[in-house]
Amino acid sequence: MTKRRGRAMVRIRRDSGFFVNGPGAICIAMLLLLGAACQCGGPAHPPDGGDAGMPDAGDGGLPDGGGDGGLPDGGDGGMPDSGAPDGGTQVVFRIDEVLPVRGPAAGGTRVTLRGRGFVEPFARVGEDVDSQTAVLFGSNTAIEFTVIDDDTIEVVAPPGLVGVRDVRVQNPNGEATCEGCFTYYTPVKASALSPDSAPLEGGVTVTVTGEGFTEGTVVLAGGRAGIDIQVVDTKTLTFVAPTHDVAEAVDVTVFNENGQATLRRRLTYYAAPRVDAVEPPVGPAAGGNAVTLRGRGLAGATGVRFGAVPATDFTTSGADALVVTVPPGTAGTVVDVTVEHPRGDATLPAGYAYVDPALRDVTLLGVMPRRGPVGGGTTATLVGTGFDHPGLQVRFGTVDLSNVTVLDAHRIEVQTPPAAAAGPVDVQVRNARGGALLAGAFTYYEPITVTAITPAAGPAAGGTSVTIEGTGFRAGVDVRIGALPATDV
Repeated sequence: MTKRRGRAMVRIRRDSGFFVNGPGAICIAMLLLLGAACQCGGPAHPPDGGDAGMPDAGDGGLPDGGGDGGLPDGGDGGMPDSGAPDGGTQVVFRIDEVLPVRGPAAGGTRVTLRGRGFVEPFARVGEDVDSQTAVLFGSNTAIEFTVIDDDTIEVVAPPGLVGVRDVRVQNPNGEATCEGCFTYYTPVKASALSPDSAPLEGGVTVTVTGEGFTEGTVVLAGGRAGIDIQVVDTKTLTFVAPTHDVAEAVDVTVFNENGQATLRRRLTYYAAPRVDAVEPPVGPAAGGNAVTLRGRGLAGATGVRFGAVPATDFTTSGADALVVTVPPGTAGTVVDVTVEHPRGDATLPAGYAYVDPALRDVTLLGVMPRRGPVGGGTTATLVGTGFDHPGLQVRFGTVDLSNVTVLDAHRIEVQTPPAAAAGPVDVQVRNARGGALLAGAFTYYEPITVTAITPAAGPAAGGTSVTIEGTGFRAGVDVRIGALPATDV
């Protein structure tokens, strides 16, 4: 500051560390001028003689230097302003968030990084920041990325090794690291099933091979959850096929946090082979006659046996029937009929009777089927000889039947009457030629019903003891929970 009598001149340096733009600057300047006027606008000092020739004690005789010892204004050491940031300001450079946090090992996942210091103070938004920046996932450098602003970077994850990796950003501010913020994984793939078929009842253990299998992997077969899934390793798992309603090929889908894979129409559900009836169920001991076996899932049979004797000729008639030429047998005997099949053999016990066509006496060899509900109403065929004589009477237990039909000398068709209780009953046939009784030839049963199960839930690991309430239970009953058989029944 330079003092002049009657006025004051004020100089404010831009680089003095005190600089205000706009109206605020005018106000401050006026205040400084007023202060100067107060100091210099009064009566002039007398010559040094006015203070007895003593130097001005107020400043020790030194030139008035404006309170700075007469030195030039050195708020910045007299050095020109370099434009560098104030050394006392701490640059904030960090990564706060990585989204998403997972991606396939092949790379290609679009990832957003959020944090601070991606641009400032070394550049401004809109300038070429990308060329001054590097983004790394583990030790692999991302090739494709864009610095959006000081807080955001969008990047395409490069390929990487399976596992947890750090994410780093490097720029003139230094390096910022988000430790363990991105995980590379192997995407789920499914390539094969073994076996590739299961019965409608389910229960078959199926092995799936592929990649990316982890604990918690879920399997769907035909839209229903696989049972007892076991992850052997990242490339192998097993599951128990659930039940299915229709014989058909279904999709198998495997999924977990690493994605999902589907094998289209690769698991074929089939009706397990079953023989329900032989039509007609009786024939000459010489064999050679044709019969039809009816049941379920009989197509694909590889052989048929009557007792222990194989049939020499059979053909498929649709998915559920076979036309068979009967082999020779022994008159007066009833034998099992067995269908040999790759999916399991099926046997109809006491399914066929051999007779002597010349025999005219009344004999009763069997009732087919051999079982029916206590409510009656089952259509049954009695097989034997001599049924075509007049005066036919048929009795089930103690009940005489009024509605019977003689089909030929070897077959009678009846409707079973109701029974007072479950259990076997004797069957009798009588006509003008004579009569015959077959003890315990037909068994009545109480149909199975389930009315309650307690408790109704339990852990997936099993082992829960449950009580089932209903009717028709008997020794040897098979209990299944879903597709799996229960134990300790």
